[in-house]
Amino acid sequence: IGRVPVPYSGKIMPDGHTDHNGAWPTDMYYADIDGSWTDSTMNWTAAGRLNNVPGDGKFDKNQAPTALELEVGRIDFAGINVPGKSEVELVRQYLNRNHAYRNSLAPYDNIRREVLVDDNFGYFGGEAFASVGWTAGTAVVGRTNTGSRKWFADQTGAPVLFGYGCGGGGYTGAAGIGTSGDFATKSSRVVFSALFGSYFGDWNYTDAFLRSAIGGPVTSTGLASFWVNRPNWDFSNTAMGGSIGSTLRYSSDRSIHRQILGDPTLRFQHRPAVRDLAAVPTAEGLRLTWTATGTGEIGYHVYRTDESTGITTRVTGQSISTNSPSGQPITETQFTNTGAEAGSQFTFAVRPVFRESTPGGTYYDLGLGNFVSGVQPGPQLAVESIVSRRTTSGGDLDLVVGGAATEPRATDGKLTLIVRFNQDVGSGGLSLNGTGTVESSEFSGRNLTIRLRDVADCQTLRVELTNITAQSWPQAESFSLPIRILGGDTDRNGIIQPQDLSLATSLINANKGKLVGTARLCDFNNDGKVDASDL
Repeated sequence: IGRVPVPYSGKIMPDGHTDHNGAWPTDMYYADIDGSWTDSTMNWTAAGRLNNVPGDGKFDKNQAPTALELEVGRIDFAGINVPGKSEVELVRQYLNRNHAYRNSLAPYDNIRREVLVDDNFGYFGGEAFASVGWTAGTAVVGRTNTGSRKWFADQTGAPVLFGYGCGGGGYTGAAGIGTSGDFATKSSRVVFSALFGSYFGDWNYTDAFLRSAIGGPVTSTGLASFWVNRPNWDFSNTAMGGSIGSTLRYSSDRSIHRQILGDPTLRFQHRPAVRDLAAVPTAEGLRLTWTATGTGEIGYHVYRTDESTGITTRVTGQSISTNSPSGQPITETQFTNTGAEAGSQFTFAVRPVFRESTPGGTYYDLGLGNFVSGVQPGPQLAVESIVSRRTTSGGDLDLVVGGAATEPRATDGKLTLIVRFNQDVGSGGLSLNGTGTVESSEFSGRNLTIRLRDVADCQTLRVELTNITAQSWPQAESFSLPIRILGGDTDRNGIIQPQDLSLATSLINANKGKLVGTARLCDFNNDGKVDASDL
């Protein structure tokens, strides 16, 4: 995008003009990662930029030395004159068009799936240049949707998907089609433009015809242009969902003058993205939910990028194969990410899957991705236990309380509760429902320590915790914890009965002076020992 340096290579004249023989611009250099591009053997002196001599920075090759590894296109408006628009504004206009096309926004929300053929050469000794327009149209939109029309004169209303035009050319125009000035000021309603004529296939100059085709006023719709013929260009794979860049990358012809002016990742059909994508933590994992596109998808694939490594993986379905060409997408409009370490950060893409049919064949296609980020939750924040702690000379004596268990030792109005969670907690609110006063509270690791005073006996005290935050559970939770207080309820069944006295008597007689085991239940006066005073 922008004025990326333009490589030159070879000694060619594919348009057949001896005064145009020499080095031509070639972005194939950027698409060939492992080929050897030398500048040592070609020695040709012509005029100006057609020159190619050893060591001048122009390469020797007439063809890319090896198969292409990348799909490359150029969005370059340097020297393209459009009234009232700078180079930067033309780039911005192009990117806005690109976005609108991919998302079926106006004016691309009503594209005519037709192919326009503007043939100003005819048979031409058997080369019949326009045949590429007819064959592409037959494969992509069908014979009945392919027809002869004039490029500018016959274009009104909705954009046409693809246009082929040929005519006797110069650097800034083609006879019967138009000029760079026409592209600059008139509305060209062709999205993908294949053009052929003399001279303008060499596109690196001011007001270049090919680069002008993707500029123009705001009412134009051009997104890509190609100099097509010599050799012919096979667009059949675009009828099966291939990108325009793939038509060049996978071609057996690697002639250096073959270029794409525009975004090579564009396709002849882009399906929409799912809507309302959200990521919500649940006890099972991070759950993605979305709304269907409503355009006939058969399922969805989910892709996950680990933000710590940058690695993206498809996490739905199975490997694509002859027996599974669609990769078995899921059909539900939700997916739960499981098995990941709590706290891991991910970005997810959800893409709808479509089964498409064109005159060229039937294939599976992915719609645009919708993206959402989230943090993998740990287990849902929960209270594991509540203990009542009595600190005596013999150490901390804890009894599990809550639920059906009572605290039988609360006869002095003081109570220390330790609420233990299943993960580290950080903050939250605290209040009491019942008789008692909060003296202090403290979060530490997985524990919340609550010190109470003035706690009345014979009550169910409810501790209300609100907006408790945790390290690996991304949403705050609230808890209502009932604590039964009943001094002397030795068997902890919630009622004072003669058997409580019998049990207390036997425990005290058997454990005088001790505070271990079940004797912890009987230090009713909290003096740190079990003796007759407790009885």
